[in-house]
Amino acid sequence: AESRSDAVGVSGSPGGRTPWARGVVSVTEKIRRQLKSILNKLTRDNYWSLHTQLLEVCFKARGDEGLVEVLVCELFAKATTEHEFVEMYADLCAVLHGELQDIGVKCSLNQALLRMCEQTFNRYLEAFAIDDALTEDDQYVEHVKHKTKMLGNVKFMSQLLRRGMAPQKMLLLCAERLLSVNSADALETLSVLLTCAAVDAPQCVEQQHMQQVFRRVSALAVDQQQPQRVRCLLQDLLDKWKGPV
Repeated sequence: AESRSDAVGVSGSPGGRTPWARGVVSVTEKIRRQLKSILNKLTRDNYWSLHTQLLEVCFKARGDEGLVEVLVCELFAKATTEHEFVEMYADLCAVLHGELQDIGVKCSLNQALLRMCEQTFNRYLEAFAIDDALTEDDQYVEHVKHKTKMLGNVKFMSQLLRRGMAPQKMLLLCAERLLSVNSADALETLSVLLTCAAVDAPQCVEQQHMQQVFRRVSALAVDQQQPQRVRCLLQDLLDKWKGPV
């Protein structure tokens, strides 16, 4: 009698052919494409209708172990590159976090988002490495891409913080690391990070540590060794926070 392995082949497909040889798409990849398609159409005007579609996809795929990972990847990619919509994506994340738990998804969307933010922050914190093989124009383009991703990440982190999805300690740790790097890009990123979170200054429970951060920012804002643009950004930051300084 024909055995199961003879019938489907070692790869699990008829005749032993690999699934990708026949153009078969995995279940997780189908989920990713569905989520991506919905998010690509998301605007403030159709937010709630597409949110419902998104939740329906998640409900049907709630048993798939890769659901949260692909959802986080797609949400993160949109939130960190479409800076003008970062608040909308943060709102969506806050809503989905509770809804996924309600429909029985065990993996925490919140924790997965924070891991992604932390990993991306660490990766882009390093000084931008210039590829000498590129032309000067191409080097500039790559540098802008690098900085855009870093700024998008910290803007998203700040919005998650404002919605109670990220701990304030995470904000302080990132601020301290950016201060330790002390490059123009790092200080610009710092100003964006803290400016986005400035609205929550009175509620900051880490006031003592925050005051230490702002004492260093105050010194850098008048440091003539820093580029004028960076000094202006830091001074604007100080003006917005005021209280913690």
